[in-house]
Amino acid sequence: MRKLAHVVAAAAALLAAFAASAQEPANTVAIGYVRVLFNDSSSDLTGPPAITPPGLKVGIEDINAVGLLYARRLGGGWSAIFQFGVPSTVKYVGAGSGAMLGEAASAKGWTPTLLVGYTFESVPVVKPYVAAGAAYTWYTDEKASAAYNAAFYGTSTSASFKSSFGPVAKVGAEVPLGGNWLLDFGYSYYWIKTTATLTTATPGLGSVPRRIDVTANPGALAFNVGYRF
Repeated sequence: MRKLAHVVAAAAALLAAFAASAQEPANTVAIGYVRVLFNDSSSDLTGPPAITPPGLKVGIEDINAVGLLYARRLGGGWSAIFQFGVPSTVKYVGAGSGAMLGEAASAKGWTPTLLVGYTFESVPVVKPYVAAGAAYTWYTDEKASAAYNAAFYGTSTSASFKSSFGPVAKVGAEVPLGGNWLLDFGYSYYWIKTTATLTTATPGLGSVPRRIDVTANPGALAFNVGYRF
């Protein structure tokens, strides 16, 4: 009878724990502000040597974005996280021998990101977490600037940026606000590289393509308001 009582007590404890966990919200959605700081570098612009100056590089201006986040609890402190930023236009500015050029090109970079995170649930009040995953980056609204086109005596210049996959690491913390509301603070670091191709329609020469490899590696500092359900 004593063994049976222990078994019944253990089963009751497991059922109580399961019921408590089932009642906890499993989903979190959040929206907020993201400041994107680029840790950029580039190769030299390459093209026909006779008409492509050496040492022309580009840098990237920091931007603001709207951040969206969805997290799904997996149990035991683990969660799957999807985050996405709606960016402002990213401006690529001349550097190296092209520093006087100003803006050389622009584009919008879209970077949906999937992460697996672990939250340190034993920490009281503020819940720190770490996460790692990958992002896919592609570009829209690619444009070469009028200054770039004029520098190469073109009638027009088109721009395209190569898509890529890259790893992402994140640290952050959640702060409960009461009810199912929370604040989420996070810093994500992305490893992103692309190749930009700028093709200039040049009188007497036709279409002249030039390419430049760009390492963006942005750090994204996010401040979100979230809701659990």
